[in-house]
Amino acid sequence: MIFLFLLITTSFGFFKVPGCEENPDGEFSESDFDFVPDLSTLSFTIGLVIMIGTILSVIPQYVKLIRTRDSSGLSPFYLLIQFINQVTTVANACITNATYIHSCVYIGFSQCFPVLVSWTQIMLLAMVYLPQIFFYLLFYPNKKEFILFKLPLICLPIVIIISIICLGTVPLLEFTDGECGDITGGFAFVYGIIAAVCVIIQWSPQIYMTFRRKVCKFLNFNII
Repeated sequence: MIFLFLLITTSFGFFKVPGCEENPDGEFSESDFDFVPDLSTLSFTIGLVIMIGTILSVIPQYVKLIRTRDSSGLSPFYLLIQFINQVTTVANACITNATYIHSCVYIGFSQCFPVLVSWTQIMLLAMVYLPQIFFYLLFYPNKKEFILFKLPLICLPIVIIISIICLGTVPLLEFTDGECGDITGGFAFVYGIIAAVCVIIQWSPQIYMTFRRKVCKFLNFNII
């Protein structure tokens, strides 16, 4: 916690939300949104395809869980780390895209939405990924097992509370420090770091085992 506090405080002013360098006071008018990029139709289409594809890649997992009613093939700790990853990614995305979202009021939805495709993807992915841990606990066959059921069940409320606190800081920062505040940018930077660390922790064992065994049959092609 001390390290996290130091990381946040030293990050003040290190990261700037798009548009805040031009408007450091955080006061925007209709003429202040020149920083919103104009994406080409091709870029927008590619973004939509990626967004839809990544969401569809998760559906087979849910179908398998519901059909077999057995989640023993999943790692609860992977899912818990993924939960934290998704929450911090959402928090980071909401802060870093706040000015783009704000721009929709002035320049119109049709002009701001192409830039927000990645933000929309993050939101949708979070809604798709976050329930996985609940499905795991619901369908785990041996509910007397401590390591793979009871321990994750104990950890889940803690993770949820931490997640609520993380997400709660986003509107709090927006109202108190503003979209362009140094503290807001510091939190965005830290949330991004946490999300990146979670991804490394999530995938490192799988990458290591795949490399060691020289076998990739345990990887899910759809997710890749």
